Amino acid sequence: IKYNIQLTDEQKAVKEGVYEKDVTIILGEFGSGKTACSVLCALDLLFKKHIDTIYITRPIDFSATGYLKGSIEDKLALHIFPIKQNMYAAYNKTKIDEFFKDGSIQIIPIDYMKGMTFTNSCTLVDEFEDIDYEDFRLILTRLGKGSKLIFTGSEEQIGIKSSCISKIKCLKDFSLVNYHVLKSQHRNDDIVKILDYIKENSK
Repeated sequence: IKYNIQLTDEQKAVKEGVYEKDVTIILGEFGSGKTACSVLCALDLLFKKHIDTIYITRPIDFSATGYLKGSIEDKLALHIFPIKQNMYAAYNKTKIDEFFKDGSIQIIPIDYMKGMTFTNSCTLVDEFEDIDYEDFRLILTRLGKGSKLIFTGSEEQIGIKSSCISKIKCLKDFSLVNYHVLKSQHRNDDIVKILDYIKENSK
């Protein structure tokens, strides 16, 4: 399987852990490659037939969804666009679109997960810093046999007061969890310099 992106050493360690353990937590600052890494891991599991389905979820503000044009599928696709963008970057766009069309890749809002069991699947939970512990627990307890969960988030980008991040950080040393904090920066090098300058010189 030839992907269009190459993983760094720290991302390869994440991927190795995904195959060894069923629950993975990937933390890191913006641009550290969390989503790209999780996407490639999930696609690899699908291509190698370790799973049948990739589920995608992330916090969704439904108050804005009604204003978007198109079907519910079109609206949800906009909410998970960063993940889809990474999938296109990782592999052939036509093939990725086929996966969405035939149901091999599906979007599942957290609000509708009650009663579900994730079987023979890998669920990508993006931006999980903006879900509370109750939703984290809801997602975790959906995990069925032969399935994987990959949570990606950034402690510095927390947007809600009730974020689950502070509570789940204790899992760093738990043997059943594949826990990683990515350090690399994959975006424009000037971003950090600009932000540091603002921090040092703003009043």
